[in-house]
Amino acid sequence: METNESQPSDMSRHLARVRSLVEAIVDHAPPTDREALLAQTATISDVRGNLAFLAFRVDRESTAPAQTTPSPVPYRPEVVSADGKSVGEIMVWLDHGSYLDSLEYTWWADAPPSDLPMLDDLRIA
Repeated sequence: METNESQPSDMSRHLARVRSLVEAIVDHAPPTDREALLAQTATISDVRGNLAFLAFRVDRESTAPAQTTPSPVPYRPEVVSADGKSVGEIMVWLDHGSYLDSLEYTWWADAPPSDLPMLDDLRIA
């Protein structure tokens, strides 16, 4: 039976991609929280879910929570196709304790994408 859940063999590929996407987004977080969120990004592990919504863990022992950043992180880069057309967006969510919690990939087409976008696929304003 096929599911939308990521298989264990996909986890290391998704971990690296999730970390890079989250880092690109939290780099635009409010200055008061940028350092804490970037430190959390480096500890992302245990990525689970599907392309639409990937939950993960961060190390709460070695990182501080965000102090003022709302959830989702207010910066939402567009995902663009090779011809520059907007095809979706990426959002990063924090949990109630102000720690990074998940990445949401929304797309505008009827069919879902086959993979997470690369950094080159983001329109960073």
